[in-house]
Amino acid sequence: MGVNIVYTLASIPLALHYLSNQQFGLWQVAITVAGYLLLIDMGMTGASARILIDHKDDPTGDAYRSVIKISWIVFSIQGLAIAVIGGALSFWMPQLANVASQFPDPATGAGAARAVVILTAGQCLILGLFFPTRVFWNLAIAHQRYDIYNYVQVTVLIVQFGALWIAFHEGLGIYSVLVASAISSVFGFFIAGFVAWRAHFLPPAPWKGRFDRSLFKEIFFYGTDQFLMALGSQLNNASQVVIISHTLGLTAAAIWSVATKPFLLAQQLVGRIFAFSTPALAEMIVRNERDRLLQRFRDIVAISVALAVLIGGSIALCNESFLQVWTKGRIAWDQRNDLLLALWFIIVVAPGLHVFGTTLTKQIGRMRYVYFVEGILFVTLAVLSARHFGIGGIIVSAIVADILCSGVFGVRRTVVYFGLSSREVIIGWMAAPLKQLLLFAPVLVGCKFMTQALPSLDRFVINASVAGTVGLWLFWRVGLTTEFRREARGMLGKVRSRLVKGAANP
Repeated sequence: MGVNIVYTLASIPLALHYLSNQQFGLWQVAITVAGYLLLIDMGMTGASARILIDHKDDPTGDAYRSVIKISWIVFSIQGLAIAVIGGALSFWMPQLANVASQFPDPATGAGAARAVVILTAGQCLILGLFFPTRVFWNLAIAHQRYDIYNYVQVTVLIVQFGALWIAFHEGLGIYSVLVASAISSVFGFFIAGFVAWRAHFLPPAPWKGRFDRSLFKEIFFYGTDQFLMALGSQLNNASQVVIISHTLGLTAAAIWSVATKPFLLAQQLVGRIFAFSTPALAEMIVRNERDRLLQRFRDIVAISVALAVLIGGSIALCNESFLQVWTKGRIAWDQRNDLLLALWFIIVVAPGLHVFGTTLTKQIGRMRYVYFVEGILFVTLAVLSARHFGIGGIIVSAIVADILCSGVFGVRRTVVYFGLSSREVIIGWMAAPLKQLLLFAPVLVGCKFMTQALPSLDRFVINASVAGTVGLWLFWRVGLTTEFRREARGMLGKVRSRLVKGAANP
């Protein structure tokens, strides 16, 4: 996450140095549309990783080998579909991005239209060619070796940034993103395959595994359930750029893409807590360790929401001054949007955990339709409100859709699965984070008014220092339960003793 944050902080100013706001907007639209084609995955990636956990204790068995072979064949076919369909859809991109109205000059408009077609087609081709790499990621996840996965990702990000910088320097302009994406994808494919082989995740001659039809059906039907949820999640979390570019223009889309980066990074950070816990939680389900599963899941929900309060509130206070310093004044927007985004960030965390926790049980049921309905509801409300209320209307639409759909149904599934009361899950689990929010909010408001007359850099440094210091204290003392703090101290004590012993015996 540290490397990812540094990459984002460095790559955005680098791109804005070489590209105009409208060109940057074209880039973001192309990436977003290419991301939609990842839905061709049909939920098979998550299903494959989950089924691998069922059979990983017998790595030389037929079932384990069969899941690997099925995954490789399916991912190869899906990658081909992404490349072909993306190439066909790229010719529709100038109309979707509304290029003609934003580049009235015929020559400039033709160049912009050609650029968005090439960017979309190229990005889809790269995604499709290297789609089978997901097999290697799934193997690391199933064996609870997220550390290996992270090391590979760190290396890929470093290579991608270097390639992007060189391509911009060599004058490739907006097409530099394709060069960087291609180089990092080739590098990531080979290093991920090598690591999977070196760590013995791959059984001998995995391609000779039997294509077990019963396993394929299990993966397919479980993946189909996840696909509907992924489609709704994509509509709810990744369609804003397309909606904004079509209704408010490419410049507004570029502003949204840059101004929301801190919140997106924060979502990734908080989401990592549950994501890195999924293999262990799934293993508890496989081994029927129900009491331990309840304890750990409850802790994850409470910690994630408390961390969302800390980070979301801090970003809401500091984002305006941070953007001024980061982009040298090129990107700015209404500060009320930061408050709405922080609220959305906090609200979306808990329901999301309840929903994704349901997927680990493989008993998704009617939950498969909830995210899809939520996505449709959000897009409808966002399109209707964007022209009248701007970006703020889009954020409010997301909040409303999330509360009405995944908020209600996600909590309900947790209540039913563990046999708890709604009051315990909503109020009992959230009591500490809510108290933390009520104490943290006045601090943020006070800092806002006391520093608003200061220069941007001074305002950012002071606000970040106060929010970080007070926020961390409240997170530890108020947001976390006494039981978890006691357990965390014990774990930290073990780490400290290991470090002391290691220093004494090099």
